[in-house]
Amino acid sequence: MRILFVHLLNNYTGSPQVLANILKELSLHKEFEISLLTSNTEGCLSDIPGIVYYNNHYKWSNNKFILLYRFVFTQIYTFFFILLKTKQTRIVYINTIVPFSAAIAGYLLNKKIIYHVHEVYIHPNFFQRMMYIIMEKTADKIIAVSKYVSRHISRESVVIYNTVSHDFEFAAKKIIGGGGG
Repeated sequence: MRILFVHLLNNYTGSPQVLANILKELSLHKEFEISLLTSNTEGCLSDIPGIVYYNNHYKWSNNKFILLYRFVFTQIYTFFFILLKTKQTRIVYINTIVPFSAAIAGYLLNKKIIYHVHEVYIHPNFFQRMMYIIMEKTADKIIAVSKYVSRHISRESVVIYNTVSHDFEFAAKKIIGGGGG
């Protein structure tokens, strides 16, 4: 089964870390062909074995006008990428509500749309309302990271709490010190 995961910005924050854990686990199962559309930046989603990467060309900027331009460009690019390059893909898995154009394109192609919602507040509020409406109209399944997030979604959602990867255990032992005590 082919699954396309979509995430706007690959960095070292929480939502790409959660997605990286999902991708690492799913890549162990041969029945899944996994691809990821995200930025070509260093982050939690980089260099995961068994994943086919596609660059969405998004880059962060401190300049709000440049950031808005890049955001709009990436939404348009993502929309057409899904329309033109995902014929065999059955599922579009959208990590966060931000890459909403992926949902619109997937919906038009009658693909199964899964949203993984991490956030409740996005500014400006107009964008938040628009993204939530698109999610609620296009999603086949919605995963929320907490009951708090789930309460802000008007449709039924499944709560799956974020977990800590095995990497944390090793890092914690280095920081805290190994052994018992």
